Amino acid sequence: MRAAVLDGPESIDVRETERPTPDPGEATIAVEASAVCGGDVEAYHEGPPGKDSVVPGHEVVGRVAEVGDGVTDLTTGDRVGVPWLHEACGRCVACSRGDEQMCPDREITGTDVDGGHAETLRAPAAYVHEIPEAFEPVETAPLLCAGVTAHNGLRAAGASAEDRVAIQGIGGLGHLGVQVADAMGADVIAVSRGEDGRDAALELGADRYVDAEAVDVAETLQELGGADAALSTVPAGEAMSTLVGGLAENGTLAVVGAPSDPIELSARHLLDGDRAVVGASSGTRAERERHLAFCARHDIAPWTEEFPLRDVETALEAVEDGTVRFRAVLVP
Repeated sequence: MRAAVLDGPESIDVRETERPTPDPGEATIAVEASAVCGGDVEAYHEGPPGKDSVVPGHEVVGRVAEVGDGVTDLTTGDRVGVPWLHEACGRCVACSRGDEQMCPDREITGTDVDGGHAETLRAPAAYVHEIPEAFEPVETAPLLCAGVTAHNGLRAAGASAEDRVAIQGIGGLGHLGVQVADAMGADVIAVSRGEDGRDAALELGADRYVDAEAVDVAETLQELGGADAALSTVPAGEAMSTLVGGLAENGTLAVVGAPSDPIELSARHLLDGDRAVVGASSGTRAERERHLAFCARHDIAPWTEEFPLRDVETALEAVEDGTVRFRAVLVP
């Protein structure tokens, strides 16, 4: 089979590899779509962590090709999704309290084990998600990480109907955050740099657009009454800091971007208004199931651009350059 093998920093090659077979409790999946995440771009530059090579990709939809011994809830031909979390131990403190994504012994799809930028991958049957036939593979794959991450961030920020909710960054994560917040019934304020994103943000469901290049974001949000909840999807701590200043009293900023620079906070601003800053992760199996059901009810789908598997480097470059609107998806 063909797979995109990352075998060093900025060294990824689509080549013939051995097709995997399922161990007991596992299934092999014939890939229909594998979305490209920002984490894939980071891995591309850094190389495979602690190993010679790996096949990236952790937002995957395909059909079950074969099941291993002991698998009774999947059959050949079922459409399934393979997410970021490959497997957790099920015994540690984090797993015991329901936070399997925080398991210290977790394995990550496309990092610790081969992922979906390939024609076939294998995964534990207990960690894949059955995908209804009505779901399009290319549109569904990004929901398995980007979608649920944005949704979890909004929940962590306490977003609810009629809240003023600021979404910073209208890209792979943010454009899904806008749709989810709109479906919640929130007053959605999209925040991004430049006027190029205005039309897309409003089409996605934002009620207002704030151009971060033209105005002071914190002041503008406060003039609107302050953000009751905010979600930052950008990889820039300086930009995130502006959202903190725009929070309403009792407002919460949820961070799902991963900046290399620090977020600057005013302790007085937090204390005086009972404001908070929290992080949000990609979520559990149960949260992913709820997110998929929510998207089905509200007709939420990512904006995608398809790339053939052989053009994996082109897709990675497009994601890094921000030229994709808004999620690149590889198809074998």
